[in-house]
Amino acid sequence: MTAILCGIYRDFESGFLSKLTNLVKSDSTLNMEFRCKSKSINLYYRGGNILRVTKSTNDTYNIYFDRNFLSDSKIIERLPKKVQNEKEIAEWINVFPILKNAMDHFFTKIQKNERFFQQLVVYDNNISKTARSTDYYICDTEFVINDTQFDMIGVRWPSSSVQRKNNEKLKLAIIEMKYGDDAITGDSGIVDHFSKFMKTADELPRIARSAECTFNCKLELGLIDCGKSIKDISADNPEYILLLANHDPQKSNLKKELIKLKHLNKGMFDVKIATSSCMGYGLYQENMIDLDTFIEKI
Repeated sequence: MTAILCGIYRDFESGFLSKLTNLVKSDSTLNMEFRCKSKSINLYYRGGNILRVTKSTNDTYNIYFDRNFLSDSKIIERLPKKVQNEKEIAEWINVFPILKNAMDHFFTKIQKNERFFQQLVVYDNNISKTARSTDYYICDTEFVINDTQFDMIGVRWPSSSVQRKNNEKLKLAIIEMKYGDDAITGDSGIVDHFSKFMKTADELPRIARSAECTFNCKLELGLIDCGKSIKDISADNPEYILLLANHDPQKSNLKKELIKLKHLNKGMFDVKIATSSCMGYGLYQENMIDLDTFIEKI
């Protein structure tokens, strides 16, 4: 995490921006992510960016809301575009119900199902009542490195009392989510994304350090329910997890794409397919199926 972003983080921890942090902690429909590249912090609602906060000067922050979500931009014209105290940030917080309503209407016309369900994965594994019993934590979403974007990066940390005591050399998890069968093939499909992942393999130590830092920051802010910080995440043999939401089992395209992925991978990476524990998005190591087994199964 950059020095600038660390400064922003401190303001979200104990400064006037902590009001936004408290809002996220009390509202299960919101998610907060650190954006190192743009030196900002984003708040997400239903997978859409409801607020972006960027450092302006030592005491001032720029606030941005995408007007494309609004049918009437007058709603936010009276709000301060730069904030530097609790009163000004409270003005934005007070209109969150209106902003959410606008985004609800927008998403009925232009659906972003993948990002919406991605946010549910973050909630179930990071901060819900079951978070401490799952075996994975999500450190970041829409993570970008060298112009390659990953849906989620996380850490596998088995929840048994013995394994949870160990916070060293934990396994890095790269998670790619696909919603529906239309997302499985072609550009940005399973094979295309895995090819991009392979090209960034040299950056795995950097990705692991970023995941470790972000996890610990979120833990301090109360955005991850764990009770213990991470000492380090290993970049060796990470898990590459496919989370396939609402695949139609009568369709054959998934098996074809997974066979292509297998030939591309050649056993270099530990590819897993996430399956659910009954229903839900809690991630458990017992329900991670290796690629060969899953191909045989379907």
